[in-house]
Formats: sequence, structure tokens, C-alpha cells
Amino acid sequence: SAPGQVSPSRLLSMNPQGTEHYAIEHLLLRLLVVLALIVLASQLAGRLFRSWGQPKEVGEILAGVALGPSLLGGLFPGAYDVLLTPDVKRSLSMMSQLGLVFLMILIGAEFPFKRLRVAIHGAVGVAVAGIAVPFALTLAVSPVFIRTLDISDDHAVPFSLLLATAVSIT
Repeated sequence: SAPGQVSPSRLLSMNPQGTEHYAIEHLLLRLLVVLALIVLASQLAGRLFRSWGQPKEVGEILAGVALGPSLLGGLFPGAYDVLLTPDVKRSLSMMSQLGLVFLMILIGAEFPFKRLRVAIHGAVGVAVAGIAVPFALTLAVSPVFIRTLDISDDHAVPFSLLLATAVSIT
């Protein structure tokens, strides 16, 4: 490379805490390389899974898992550390949060609120039943747990309420 220029391979391996100049352009380059790798891997995996008669989204999700710390980081920790530096991870995290915000805005903008008025009573009934029925059933069987676990009388009510709440919200 010419004097004063840094080769792409050297640029990707520069340490942000090191003595060399680390400008926003270096972060942007790393981020773009990682984003390109993510898009390429997800597209290839999606097409592969579709050719197997499976939903492409399953392949895309598995590509993301493969590029994460469990697989790529476990098999090739050096490559993982070079590609996914802490600053790139922070940037990806911020981008993912912004993506979720924009997704929620888009869903809200396209939501058919007129249809909601028709379905609200049924939806509320299902939601209440989905919480109330498990709560009530757990309260009904909680004396069995209280006896089995030998819980004192002064802790029986808090235990029953805690158990019923835990079961009803999960």
C-alpha cells in the first residue's frame, strides 16, 4: 500500500484502544463488513432452507446463531474477535434497538384500528381468561404444595399468591 495508507486487512485488525489512530471510518468499515456478512449468510441460509422445503426464516435465524459467540466464537475465536469488536457489538445492539422502534412504529401505522373495535370484547375475554383460569387453578391446588413442602401457616397465603401469579403470567 502507498505511504500513509492502511491495507484493508490491517484496518480490520486495528485495536481501538491501541496507539494507532482509530477514527469513525474504521468503525464504519468494520460495521459494514459485519453487516454484509450477516446479510450474505442469512440470504444463503434462507435459500438453502427454502430448497429443503423449510421456511427461509428458519435458515436466516440459524445463520444468525452461526455467526454468534456460540458457534463462530467457539470454533474461530480469533475471527470472531476481529469481526465483532466491542464497538461493533455496541453499534449492532443500537441498530437492533432502532430497528425494533421502527418496526413498532410501522406496525402501529398499519394496524387496522377499525377491526379492533369489533374484536376487542373477545380479545379482552381471552386475555382475562388466560390469566384468571391458571391463577384460580393454581390457588386451588396450592394446599397440596403447602403440605408437601411443609410451609408454615403464616407463609401459606403469600406462597399461594406467589405461585398462582407465577403460573398465571408464564
